[in-house]
Amino acid sequence: MGVATDKGVFRDLTLRANHTDADLRALTYQEVLTLDLGNAAVVDYRVTRFKPDIILVWDAMHLSNSVFMRLQNKRVPVVYDLHNEWLASENYERDPWFWWWRKQKSISVGFRKLWMTWVGARRRILRKLPVHLATNLDLSHAWCASACLRDKLVAEGLTSLTDRPVIYSALNPVDLIRKEHYAKTMRFMWAGRLSETKAPDLALDAVACLVKKGVPVTLDIYGMGEPLERKTFRENIVAMGLSDSVKMVGIRPGQLAGKYLKYDALLFTSRANDPFPVTPVEAMWSGLPCIVSNDGGIREVVADGETAILFESGSVESLVAAMERFISFPDAGERLARQCIEGLQDRHSMDTYLDEVEAIISSAVTPKP
Repeated sequence: MGVATDKGVFRDLTLRANHTDADLRALTYQEVLTLDLGNAAVVDYRVTRFKPDIILVWDAMHLSNSVFMRLQNKRVPVVYDLHNEWLASENYERDPWFWWWRKQKSISVGFRKLWMTWVGARRRILRKLPVHLATNLDLSHAWCASACLRDKLVAEGLTSLTDRPVIYSALNPVDLIRKEHYAKTMRFMWAGRLSETKAPDLALDAVACLVKKGVPVTLDIYGMGEPLERKTFRENIVAMGLSDSVKMVGIRPGQLAGKYLKYDALLFTSRANDPFPVTPVEAMWSGLPCIVSNDGGIREVVADGETAILFESGSVESLVAAMERFISFPDAGERLARQCIEGLQDRHSMDTYLDEVEAIISSAVTPKP
């Protein structure tokens, strides 16, 4: 995904596919070994060549788990920015190398493991590519993007995160165009992946209820997904008789920030327990009022009726009520938006974020007395 102007940025690590259980069972020892050996070689080369004072692990979803214990064994301070759920068991334990050693139960694999133990190959290869639990990682220099993410990981046994700080991800609003004019146009937007957990169907059902009541709302869906997913969603719009009220809008990555000014509010309907979603934060920084599901980390930085409108996650009735409540505002949500921006500036600005991150990194590289 790199571009030619990224001098000094090397994207050499290979990501694993999003395997199903059947895919994982079908992987051979040589396939999983090749992936992890390749990533180990990349890590060794970069660490040896660059000689870092610190290593920051930012987004490890779909990377080889063996890399992190390998980094830990190099005695270079490792700092973890935990802003998604890659350490949760449902993600962490789907690593192919981890799965082959700890969960692959076929008779042929059992014989292979026994043979490797007998000839000493098992000890040698696991020293090179460790198979370890997430609880074996040193997370003493880590932060979490939200309290709900930290609580989930602690509940899964990562108790070392209990006292680690929460640092909410920040955006630099300099490049965002700020909404200045507020008028009641009844135009709403939704943006995200067309998946069950992101719940675009909830927004569709809410609009259907309002239209049935005679409220002339419109909704533009900026939906990302496979062609079949987009086709199915368009068919749902037609089947519900909403073709005049709801439209699917195509968009390229990075273009969403320029769209916020056109709407009255953003509907954020996720029921995925997102650790800290970026889209509503970006909309808030842009001055667009947000109607947000009471779910995940975003609820930790907004207050209902003061900086956003909250509704019960997964409830069409609650979303309809929230939209009606918003429509009733005589100022079209201007007060809500401006108070939200003030709150972000006071508590969640880029300067605040950098100060908090710098403190953790500095503590990691400062020798203990």
